[in-house]
Amino acid sequence: MAASDCFSKCVVDGCGRSVWARSRCRPCYCNWYDNEGGREEIQAGDNRRVGENHWGWSGDDAGYSALHKRVRALRGSAEGPCEMCAETVARFEWAQVHESDGLDVMDYMSLCKSCPNKYDIDTHARGEDHGRAKLTDEKVLAIRAEYAAGSTSQRALAAAYSVTQWTVWAVVNHKKWTHVNEDQTERLVAA
Repeated sequence: MAASDCFSKCVVDGCGRSVWARSRCRPCYCNWYDNEGGREEIQAGDNRRVGENHWGWSGDDAGYSALHKRVRALRGSAEGPCEMCAETVARFEWAQVHESDGLDVMDYMSLCKSCPNKYDIDTHARGEDHGRAKLTDEKVLAIRAEYAAGSTSQRALAAAYSVTQWTVWAVVNHKKWTHVNEDQTERLVAA
């Protein structure tokens, strides 16, 4: 089987070239579009595939992007003021209301760019509950305590806990694992 046999052939009688659009090769498509009513057919939307008629329609199994595209198509772009902080900033986005399946376009609220992370923080796995976490709350407290005592370098701690030096830096500088309480660290240092 030749490579050219893998492609569809133009539907115009006697043409035989590879398909470019709407089952026609480029010259036949341009002729159809300009001279045979193709432009009017497309503008009238007779052959448009939208919603349930679209080949990519997944219904209730739609993913994040498809759901947000649906919301934008039916409700337009998100506008202010933010429904959480009441700010009126330049950019807004749609955020799914918690405890909803997201299939209803009215289950979304307009938030400024900084509020979705604040809104979603309680729903995301953090710390040792995260599936790829290498540390536990106790290990984080121990790293902070050892580094605060000044007895160990970040590289040595990284090797001891099987993480990178950057991870140790982020832990001791409270850039990561910020939910681990500071009072717990002070108690370990004092002990």
